[in-house]
Amino acid sequence: MKELVNYNNEINKVALKNFNSKELDLLMAICSKMKDEELKEVSFDFEYLRRLVNYDIYSTTDKFYSDLKNTYNKLLKCVFGWENEKEIVMFVLFTKYKIDKEKRTVNIAINEDFYWVLNELTQKFTKFELSEFISLKSTYSKECYRRLKQYRNTGMWIVEIDEFRRLLDIPNSYKSGNIDQRVLKPILNELSPIFKNFRIEKKVPVISFKSPISTTWHNANGTHGFECVAPSDCQGTFSFKSSNPKLLAINAAGGRVQVMNNKAFGSVVITATFTPKGADAAHYSTKSITRTIKVVPNIVKIANTESKKSGQLYIQWSNSKKEYNASEYRIYYYGYKKDSEDCGQMSLYNSKSKITGTSTTITGLKAGKYYIKVVPCYKSGGNVQNGASTSAVKCVIK
Repeated sequence: MKELVNYNNEINKVALKNFNSKELDLLMAICSKMKDEELKEVSFDFEYLRRLVNYDIYSTTDKFYSDLKNTYNKLLKCVFGWENEKEIVMFVLFTKYKIDKEKRTVNIAINEDFYWVLNELTQKFTKFELSEFISLKSTYSKECYRRLKQYRNTGMWIVEIDEFRRLLDIPNSYKSGNIDQRVLKPILNELSPIFKNFRIEKKVPVISFKSPISTTWHNANGTHGFECVAPSDCQGTFSFKSSNPKLLAINAAGGRVQVMNNKAFGSVVITATFTPKGADAAHYSTKSITRTIKVVPNIVKIANTESKKSGQLYIQWSNSKKEYNASEYRIYYYGYKKDSEDCGQMSLYNSKSKITGTSTTITGLKAGKYYIKVVPCYKSGGNVQNGASTSAVKCVIK
């Protein structure tokens, strides 16, 4: 039969300071036995206790005495308790610890007022196999293991870094790199085989692009500014990357984006990465956010419209073919009756040939009032895509 450790979750709030791995094993073995016996005082045979915790058979009896004594001395410094609106309660869990060298036994008594901490467990309790706990080598792994077992139903233990340091008794001198290598690495190595899909995630900083940052930019040479917002509670630096720096480049300092090729179009992904620095590197993980920018031809500004013949409309939008660098243009129209009527769903004018110049004459429309819009287009992935267009202008066809 497997030995089980059961105790009230309040025990997990206590930091077992300066306990080594074997002392933690002895403590959990004692808790297991006292739960099984449901007694307020339990006598342990030395050999039974040594076997229970897989104690090194080559260790001397004096070493075993020393470990038992050290375990209790450290327990005396562990004050259990809680605080709420009505009361503050503090206590020592074990009130008697007698080592009999002649009989080779150790007698342990639990505080009668708080007997329920190890017994009478119906809810809010932690439960795990003693042998599994003992199999762990690192004290950090053992202490993390106990808390994870408390949250066995949710499958997640969320804890602030300062509380994590306190509960696992991590030295104050440990910096981010020390915690990663000496604390998190052994925890990950030892607990991954026990907990399925086990992983450790640091707190993610909240960062964002500061508005406004447009998702559509026109291909005029020049720079566009943008700004990223860092978390107020974390020190760090931003770095930036463009998925196509030949089209859209970011300067080394960030905050400015330059269109590099005014004859090229397409989508570019800007990635902003925030890297925590200093002490905050232990608290936070690196965070990246992206924004997709579509580089399109410049907005077309219609310069002139004129209906010279019945059913025809002449439209001119530039004197220079290079002004917009579009591969072609599309004309959209919407017929309206009242001058106060807004522009509705516009229809594409089906030109008999591709419009590549800076002016055109459309035909086949009935006489009346129209909204007209010219949209510059560009090629992307073998397809023709619409770029940005200006507001529709009003005109009359004879």
